[in-house]
Amino acid sequence: MESNVLTLDDKLKNLSILDIGLDLLGDKVKKRPVSPDYRGLCPVHEEHTPSFYLKVRWNAYRCFGCCRAGGPVSLPFFLLGVEKGLIYLEKKLQFRRDNIIEMAVFKWHAKKD
Repeated sequence: MESNVLTLDDKLKNLSILDIGLDLLGDKVKKRPVSPDYRGLCPVHEEHTPSFYLKVRWNAYRCFGCCRAGGPVSLPFFLLGVEKGLIYLEKKLQFRRDNIIEMAVFKWHAKKD
């Protein structure tokens, strides 16, 4: 019998930078006319020229001003901080924070090896 329940790992793989980015940033980022990417002012540092990108093809964000970059899981931590980022992901993924932290630590250790 096949289960229709998604695991935390499945949900993490299915996260979209566009979904998370637009949810957290709203109209602070705008779609670029010639690409699927979105661009805006970095929410973390002072700037006048947009250098923050949601890169749809890479499923990642990047700020060319402060050199911060990451994926859809790290964006809430970057924008909201650790505690609020965990609360956001708990609600978005519908998983307890213990599971999210355990998965993040496991993936970090797997990259190191």
